Amino acid sequence: ILSILLFFQYITLTVMPLAQRDSVVANGFFPHNNISSHYYNPQTSWRRCDAKGSYFSRWIMCLGSQGEAISLCPVDEQFREPPYLKMTRTYHSGSEVSFQPCFQCPELDSIYGHDCATSIKNMTQIFDLTVANASSLLDMCTKMCDNGFEGDYCSVEEPCSAYSHFCDFSDAQNDLGVCQKCPKEISDCYGKGFITSEAGRRNCVECEPQCDDVGWSTLIVEEKEIPSDFMHLAIQESYLAASGPITDCSDLVRHSVDKCIGAGGKVCLVDVSTRHIKYWELSQKAENSGCVAIILNATYNNGRPIACGSHSYDELGVPFICISNNTTNYFQKDAIGKTAAIEVNILGQACHNNSNQGTICSENVPCASKNEFCPFDRKVVNGDYEDGWCDRCPIDGNGNPVPLSCYFDFSEGYARDSKYVIDCVKSCDAQIKFGSCKFCPDGLNAIDFDVAHGDEKCHFCPNYDVRYPDRLFPLFGDNITCWQMQAFYESVDIDKNSQNCALAQKMNYICGCEGLGYAGASTESKQALLVWLPRAMAILSMFGSSFIVFDALRTKRKRGKLLNQMLSTLSFFDILGSIAYAFTTLPTPDSDYLYGSKGNKKTCLAQGFFIQIGTIACFLNVSISMYYLLTIKYGWKHEKLNRKRAWFFFPPIVIGIVFAFV
Repeated sequence: ILSILLFFQYITLTVMPLAQRDSVVANGFFPHNNISSHYYNPQTSWRRCDAKGSYFSRWIMCLGSQGEAISLCPVDEQFREPPYLKMTRTYHSGSEVSFQPCFQCPELDSIYGHDCATSIKNMTQIFDLTVANASSLLDMCTKMCDNGFEGDYCSVEEPCSAYSHFCDFSDAQNDLGVCQKCPKEISDCYGKGFITSEAGRRNCVECEPQCDDVGWSTLIVEEKEIPSDFMHLAIQESYLAASGPITDCSDLVRHSVDKCIGAGGKVCLVDVSTRHIKYWELSQKAENSGCVAIILNATYNNGRPIACGSHSYDELGVPFICISNNTTNYFQKDAIGKTAAIEVNILGQACHNNSNQGTICSENVPCASKNEFCPFDRKVVNGDYEDGWCDRCPIDGNGNPVPLSCYFDFSEGYARDSKYVIDCVKSCDAQIKFGSCKFCPDGLNAIDFDVAHGDEKCHFCPNYDVRYPDRLFPLFGDNITCWQMQAFYESVDIDKNSQNCALAQKMNYICGCEGLGYAGASTESKQALLVWLPRAMAILSMFGSSFIVFDALRTKRKRGKLLNQMLSTLSFFDILGSIAYAFTTLPTPDSDYLYGSKGNKKTCLAQGFFIQIGTIACFLNVSISMYYLLTIKYGWKHEKLNRKRAWFFFPPIVIGIVFAFV
């Protein structure tokens, strides 16, 4: 009888409404009047289920599609037992999932049984649950329904009721404690006198579950429904809908403009190729531009499930959805100008214990461990990140520190935000050591990153003219691109008079930025002049030295003179050095991005060797000076000078060759 009842509930409350919805969607019309909307705040919405109040304000425990037990807190009573079976077609973390079976804390008149054990046993038979799934649901039921309340004794084996109470251990061994009600703010867990022990503090922090929105979004373009996901963790109405012609507003991200011109009353499409987007900042720009809805075309997904990011608990006034790269070409080429209809419906929150997430930190509540820092990436207040979850200092697979990860996220390829960098650098002592970078100092640390404001802030490319965004930039180590450097200096407050700023701007010519340029050559014409002037002078020097060799050795009598021999030898080495100089930037590694550079490390070393060989001419000048000193002042004759011939040649040539090899 129970199975038949559940079957009819599922048909009448799930299949039929979804079939009606699909029919409505196919006709391009949304049932705005049939869906109630509520002010939805993901920071506090779950607390209404934590009040242990009426039937319509309790947690719902469900089995997720991956076999995990999840606590659900629906937005309103339309999704309660038994209507919450509607939640079999929803989106959670970017994937279409089904929450089934679902139940509330058992009571005497509950449909499945009067306690957790009986309820799970009956559901196992009805829904053919596996042993693992049944065990997961039983653990969740016990945690939510059968554990202690305020004043009850508790222990590790007998904890307090989840999300509403925590066990404050009163002894060092954590053997016994008393259940206390969870505070309104997690920061209160760090208040003096509130917690008896450090273990109690950790339990207190777990009062706030890790929750994500559950619901669905719909996107229709010319009667064609396109898969999408909605923006998560935003303060908004639980139901939003809008329609209008699609316009391209990608410059809000690509060029960081503040407004999308002509977007009033339109659906704004934003193409992005990186995950590092401040979604709350993007939505503010779009709403200020008059957009009635936002479509984020996530071209970075590479075939992964559609998943919008976190809106960081900031307010959102229009529908905000994401689409996958499977539809990228369509939206980039064909969708502009066509009418799109969008709706977002948030059904509630799916929560789980946050014990693996760490502890919440802020400027007033630092991380307790010396190997942790606060990333400041969770909640936005007044346009700035207020807090985050404590994270471990970055290390590699062997446990060695990776200080550069305090500045850049190499997994996603973006620059960190200012608060993240500063706290990570200070807490983790993230000093950067450079390898073979010819322009770099021995190390940079937190002291060099002076926070500045307004006109004192350093800008990598002051005119935002990064012409070569994908070039590798050597200042902060390997695999850092020009656009990452630009993003880093825009997101992190660095004083314009600091060593970091001077080094970056000195080398920004690599990225095509307008500035000081290489050796002061701020334009391409100046850089060309810097290449061809030394080349021309070197060619003239070669001709001059060649003439000296010809003139000094053209007769037997001249070839026999010691002075002519030194002049011809000096000119020979000068010719070698001039040839090397004449190549100028050609042998320079092309990774240095100098004008005319086509070489590599080996050609660069070869050029340096022969330029140094050319300096033997300077050393031979010393021999010629010594020759004149001995002949004019001391009156040495030709015969005596010839006996000392080797000392005029051997020392300067040997010294020059040694220096060239070194």
